[in-house]
Amino acid sequence: KMGIFRSEDMCLYEITIPKDNAWEIMNRLGDIGKMHFINLNKEEQVFNLTFAPFIKRCEETEKRISFIEQECKRNNIKLNKPRSVEEFLNNINSMHNKLKKAGNLFFESIEEDIKAKEKFIQEQTRKGKEIHDSFNLLFEYRTVLRKAASIINDQGRGMVGEDAAIGSLNNEEEKAPGAGDRLLPRTDGISVGHIAGTINMDEELRFKKLIFR
Repeated sequence: KMGIFRSEDMCLYEITIPKDNAWEIMNRLGDIGKMHFINLNKEEQVFNLTFAPFIKRCEETEKRISFIEQECKRNNIKLNKPRSVEEFLNNINSMHNKLKKAGNLFFESIEEDIKAKEKFIQEQTRKGKEIHDSFNLLFEYRTVLRKAASIINDQGRGMVGEDAAIGSLNNEEEKAPGAGDRLLPRTDGISVGHIAGTINMDEELRFKKLIFR
């Protein structure tokens, strides 16, 4: 234990711990909060240490928790966090007592639960993106149809007016009885083609230049 201004008196102990009980004993010592551990494996490579794979699993689980937290914030989901370290440790101990598993198996339970939640969130995010993309596509289709309908209708009315005028002129020359009352367009030989679609707003200027050229 370290004081504010100077080191307090300490005792050096060497403890031999059975491997099967290492988790429980180290957790108990950590809960005391008055221990300073000396690393006797400074010269060893990290990946050669006994608990290196376990530490890597802890880091991967922490990344998954960070991902879940980011997705909750992005979707405005409220997170209930412990107000203090003591409350967090109490929650962990309560979960441990409910599961009634050994320390190493307890972490595996947490790890599997975090993996399942991460997978669920990823699936929901993917489905939400697919729904959003489908909605945008249908919205673009509807917009194109409405715009195209207004353009085609305007052009159709112009064709009807021109054809009706020609029909009236021909009827006056031929003086066919009742023929002047016909206002239906004569569309024989008329072929109108249209291409309609949507583009991104940042491509608008380039598209206009393409059409102009």
